[in-house]
Amino acid sequence: MIPVFVLDEGAMGDRAYGGASRWWLHHSLVSLRQGLRRLGSDLILRRGPWQQVLPDLARQTGAMAVHAGRMLEPWARRADAAVAEALRAEGVAIHGHDVALLHDPRTVRTRSDGPFAVYTPFSRAVLATVSPARPSDAPGALTAPALWPKGDALESWNLLPTAPDWAGGLRETWQPGEAGAARRLDRFLAEALAGYDRTRNSPGIAGTSMLSPHLRWGEISPHRR
Repeated sequence: MIPVFVLDEGAMGDRAYGGASRWWLHHSLVSLRQGLRRLGSDLILRRGPWQQVLPDLARQTGAMAVHAGRMLEPWARRADAAVAEALRAEGVAIHGHDVALLHDPRTVRTRSDGPFAVYTPFSRAVLATVSPARPSDAPGALTAPALWPKGDALESWNLLPTAPDWAGGLRETWQPGEAGAARRLDRFLAEALAGYDRTRNSPGIAGTSMLSPHLRWGEISPHRR
């Protein structure tokens, strides 16, 4: 298995990462690479169009399949379709996984078979119909290829802010990565869960889980219990 992260800001258009997201992505990738190396693996970084980079990488490595997180935004579904078409042209299978979703929101419908427009009825329908799966345990080791393909140096992506350094508040508040997400969850369960229904709407109280960025970047599973 060859873990790879491809940065394709062109596919995102006007949704390209802002400064805070770029800061988080840098540190999240550092953490991910460290974790993979502890398992005997590594992380390959490539930059460019997904539909070009992934088929090229498959050709270079002889990969027969690509496994990727599935995205549901309209622009992302179009990008996924283009990647799938490019990979199939190379004889490479692609498998999408709901890595950052508790379930596919398109599967929960109103009684008239339409999408929900209000969150509370949607959440009630989810709780009534969806049974979250228990996540698999993390592997103790990963099998590395005999020869690693070349990748970019993370520093060459210039994701971190230059002078003036405005990211001090982010560094003081957040620790991107799986370990930071686990600590944030433990803190929420121990200190804020009991009063969550009352404090989550009070800006002056640290009453929310603060897990949103960790969930957004795939650093913790929404299935985690």
